[in-house]
Amino acid sequence: MSKLIPQLLIAGVLSFSAAAFAGPHGSGGAAGHFLLKERVIEKLSLSEEQVSQIRVLAENYEAVYPRDSRAREEHRASMQALMNAETFDNAAAAELVDAGDERRIATMKLRFDINQVLSDAQQEQLHAFQRKMQKRGKGGSGKR
Repeated sequence: MSKLIPQLLIAGVLSFSAAAFAGPHGSGGAAGHFLLKERVIEKLSLSEEQVSQIRVLAENYEAVYPRDSRAREEHRASMQALMNAETFDNAAAAELVDAGDERRIATMKLRFDINQVLSDAQQEQLHAFQRKMQKRGKGGSGKR
């Protein structure tokens, strides 16, 4: 029993890191891509320059963190191998967690950079839109 609790704890942490590794859901890839949809561009009254800047930020993010189902499967397989091993490998677990943390930090930076492109009014409109989508259950981080 005393070995089971730490293993369950690590398994829980790893499953959360896997979710983070998978990236934002429902946004079509990088966190800023939904801003490049025509409807959102119109609602936020984004200028061509803003759209161009957001596109560059999103493309740079995707160059480092591509939407690659093979990479997600490899990550998942690594986690499963760790859980099925005879002994628990702390270094391997830390590496898997670090990979998820790195991506989460990059996603936060992307969102910050996109906010810098938007005016205060556009940021408020975007936040209102995100809150509305979370209430509907379509936001990646909202409660469903």
